[in-house]
Amino acid sequence: MGLNMTRFVLWRAIAVILRFVMDIPLIILSYIIPKDKNLYAFISGSGDIFYGNPKYLYFHFERKGKKVVYLCSNKKLVKK
Repeated sequence: MGLNMTRFVLWRAIAVILRFVMDIPLIILSYIIPKDKNLYAFISGSGDIFYGNPKYLYFHFERKGKKVVYLCSNKKLVKK
């Protein structure tokens, strides 16, 4: 194994370990924070447009009487 390959493997292992360590608080919080099983949140792309599968799922769950939220950063879209 060359030096570059060894460095790559080492950095990859460090990245996996850090991702795991950073996920632990989120996993713990997911058990502590109460959840609403009737609430569905959707987002498309970077949150600035309303299209695609999230759009149709939003309308589908809305028709079924579920609480739905569409997360977006476009103020014009929020007004619609």
